[in-house]
Amino acid sequence: MAMDEVDAKIIAMFGLFLISIISGLVPIFLAECGGTYRGATMERIFGFLNSFAGGVILATAMIHLLPEVRNEMKLSSDYFHINPKFPVAEFLTCAGIFLMLVLEQALVACRERLTKDCPEDIPLTHTDHNHYLTNGIRTLEVEEMECIQSQLRSFVFFVALCVHGIFESIVLGVLKNRTDVLILFAGIACHECPVSFSFGVNIRRSWVRKNVTVVLVTLHALVFPIGIGIGLGIVEIASAETTNFVSGLLQGFAVGMFMYLTFFEILPYELNDNQYRFAKIVCILIGFTLISTFQFIPVSYDEQ
Repeated sequence: MAMDEVDAKIIAMFGLFLISIISGLVPIFLAECGGTYRGATMERIFGFLNSFAGGVILATAMIHLLPEVRNEMKLSSDYFHINPKFPVAEFLTCAGIFLMLVLEQALVACRERLTKDCPEDIPLTHTDHNHYLTNGIRTLEVEEMECIQSQLRSFVFFVALCVHGIFESIVLGVLKNRTDVLILFAGIACHECPVSFSFGVNIRRSWVRKNVTVVLVTLHALVFPIGIGIGLGIVEIASAETTNFVSGLLQGFAVGMFMYLTFFEILPYELNDNQYRFAKIVCILIGFTLISTFQFIPVSYDEQ
């Protein structure tokens, strides 16, 4: 019995789910196995992997997502009366960056307002004991703030990946040709494997508890079967122009979020360390080159 497009989409559902969840859980497994090795060695390995993830995320935003946003906004510009000369994709990217900036700084401001009076509430003298006690309290506050910021960035990274993944799988769900479904499935799988791995590495280094990490990786993997399911029925519900506009709008925000995470979270954290700086730059370039190479896979969204 010949395979039809529905069978191909079912294969894609389970295939993308398994690829995403396995790739995302591998860094967590490595971290658990790290107890048998020296802590410094494992941290160095994860530093290289996190640098690789930075290159993957940057290429995903600039080489993979941004051209899609431009194309989808172009397809829906006439229907929604958008000025074709206005750089909508770049505007949405900047909006995503500013959204991340506002959210993070609002969190910092709220935290500082709640804790700014704590040191003054402690009776101080000039003894060394109280001096070290005060410095220790301030150090703990700084570390706690950095932990909260890192967790927020990881959560936003999770949201951005889900937005990207669900619209990518919706495109797969609306295809009507079996060959096109299988080709797009192969393209998404090649791209999703390093991205999910990078997500797992990022979560691993952001002080998120292990059980929460497993839940986030699983939820991210579930967006692919959900998106394909939505795509199967979206032709009967919404027009192509509306779908293109919503997809371009949300993925444009996702580009900005990816850019913010790359340049404000991953790269400063890794390159601030004087050790192995050049090796980490090489890892960044390898990650960027890997995703850029996947763009040569002959999959066209324009024909659908």
